[in-house]
Amino acid sequence: MSDEEQSEEAVRTGLVFIDPDEKIRHAAEALEEALDRSILAVDASEFKPADSEEIQQAAAFVVAWDLGFRPGAELVEAIRADEALRDRKVLVSMDAPTRR
Repeated sequence: MSDEEQSEEAVRTGLVFIDPDEKIRHAAEALEEALDRSILAVDASEFKPADSEEIQQAAAFVVAWDLGFRPGAELVEAIRADEALRDRKVLVSMDAPTRR
């Protein structure tokens, strides 16, 4: 890994939570101190990577499986299709197991 790649990797420490539930977003943001990481929690409609440096610098994304108006799988695919984000970790969260 080049020095530049290592430097970029060091900057990527934040987490982005994407969830339609405002209470869950607040709970995620409350974890910032305990996890010692910056946390940005947004509704899927507010997830605009090109407009947010925090999103661009995120180390990982936590995507709710059911985003209300669109499935979480679509957002995961969008993250993987974005050349700037495709190498980041993506975790999927859900209230309960589902066959979908």
